[in-house]
Amino acid sequence: MAKRIDITGEKYGKLTVLKREPTSVHGTSFWLCLCECGKETKTYLGHLRSGHTTSCGCSAFRYEPTHGQSRSKIYTTWQNIVQRCTNTNHPEYKYWGGRGITIADEYRDFTTFYRDMGGAFEEHSAKHGGRHTTIDRINNDKGYERGNLRWATPTEQNYNRRASRLKEN
Repeated sequence: MAKRIDITGEKYGKLTVLKREPTSVHGTSFWLCLCECGKETKTYLGHLRSGHTTSCGCSAFRYEPTHGQSRSKIYTTWQNIVQRCTNTNHPEYKYWGGRGITIADEYRDFTTFYRDMGGAFEEHSAKHGGRHTTIDRINNDKGYERGNLRWATPTEQNYNRRASRLKEN
């Protein structure tokens, strides 16, 4: 017969093991644990040791948004900028990152981007509407960096394009 393991008193995440519970009719053993929040819970030894269970569940429901913008137009615009400039698997990478357009290191952090561009975005959106507010690089040969960005309507942005060249046969 295998030697019984005693983990009473050991701590796993927010859980402190209190005692081994009686084995179930199916031969499964549980451990009674006390969470830091004060609630008791039962779990398997394997779940404790693997890190699968680290609390009574109180941690799973704590949601603390960092900026509260995750579903906003400005956030999705920022995500698209980052993806087009850095993700070689992005379908439009060849037009941005692939031709040397970069995003400044400071703007890889959304909160910095929002701090610099959020006010102008709100102002432009109020005047032209959210659907008519797009990010525009003032100098199209430079990247997404401080001093080279503005919010523009699609029409304004169309006037600020690289010259298209017709291919002669």
